[in-house]
Amino acid sequence: MAQEIPAQSPGQMLREARLARGCDLDAAHAETKIPLRLLDALERDEYHQLSESLYAKSFLRSYATWLGLDAGAVLQLYERVAGPPTTGKTAAGGMVWNEDQVTVTRVGVPWLRYIALGVGAVAVVLAVLWFLVLRPTGGGQPAAPSNPAAALDVPPPAADSQQLQDAQPAATEPGASSLVGEADEPSAAGPVGAPAAVEPADLPSAVRGDRNLRFQGGESFALVLRVLLPAAANCSVRRDGQPSAVPVIWRERPAPLPAYNLQHGEVYAVRGGYAAYWGANDHFTLILDSLQGVEVSLNGEPQSTRPWRPGEPVVLDRSRVAADGN
Repeated sequence: MAQEIPAQSPGQMLREARLARGCDLDAAHAETKIPLRLLDALERDEYHQLSESLYAKSFLRSYATWLGLDAGAVLQLYERVAGPPTTGKTAAGGMVWNEDQVTVTRVGVPWLRYIALGVGAVAVVLAVLWFLVLRPTGGGQPAAPSNPAAALDVPPPAADSQQLQDAQPAATEPGASSLVGEADEPSAAGPVGAPAAVEPADLPSAVRGDRNLRFQGGESFALVLRVLLPAAANCSVRRDGQPSAVPVIWRERPAPLPAYNLQHGEVYAVRGGYAAYWGANDHFTLILDSLQGVEVSLNGEPQSTRPWRPGEPVVLDRSRVAADGN
């Protein structure tokens, strides 16, 4: 049985806003991608029905934003109804969330990732066998594999280095990405390419990602997310009330970081690797397929990736930055 709630509760606010909008729960589910059962639980203030793997405040924020409500007011009312966040189990055996617990576990087996790893392992084995047994001893040398550094006028490696590259599978040029699935079921695709083998000395350094950063059209945002990648890899971000996460945009030849008019999620070449920036006014949902060497900052403040896991969404909002917002 649901606990007793005040006369005005988050669920009542959500239900009244939905009815005023003239839509049913099925329509709300189709637009927000929140499971129908959880939408009904939110409107009934039955938060005990939400499992350990879901983040109640994130669902409340997304649903309230879609309904045109003040998400902050709904969350404040939720905190009065649900009480302060704690960690442990309720008397009924259900999990009680900690406000700092922001990761959401993906459901299902990542078959695509396993298949990609299997194909990559077979390719490496075949390449090694060819190098040791079948590689011709004379004749010219094969062309070097494609590399993002070609766009930056990087000189090709020496002949001896090219012979060593014969034993490696060809690197794939990262192309422009498209939308992935819902934020709670991110794509499991593998890395999109290989990093530049040589670091050009004239590349710009990655700028600080704070509220002073300007995106296309001169837009500025209350929250700025910066992700530094040492090599080409998959990364997806959902901004505020977007229905799904959008992967970074990998051009065939990433351009150097411009001084202004940055595009949300485009990968730029910087000194030491690659950089991507996003702007939002409330929160981000970040999905990293690899954490090796990745650096994340919010409004210029570094975010520790140690408790994160590859492929799991992480919510980054105002609670993670200093009071001045920079």
